Amino acid sequence: MLTAKQDFEDVAKLTKAELARFDKEKIEDFKKAVVDYTEGMCLRQREVVSLWANYHEALLKLAGANAGPLQIEAPPAAEAST
Repeated sequence: MLTAKQDFEDVAKLTKAELARFDKEKIEDFKKAVVDYTEGMCLRQREVVSLWANYHEALLKLAGANAGPLQIEAPPAAEAST
């Protein structure tokens, strides 16, 4: 009877140790996943900002190349009905 009780206690200790290790690894894996996701999103944001900045530069160059004197047309005259 003493051996069965000792075996049970050994298995219980081993199970608790394994569950603690599993919880620790689960937390570390989740943290790594969040960090990897955040770093990836930051990288993509930097790429988006760069693309928009290049697009803005291209628009400014295009607007500068096509710039001429500003011409404002008068609206058509309304016909007077008398």
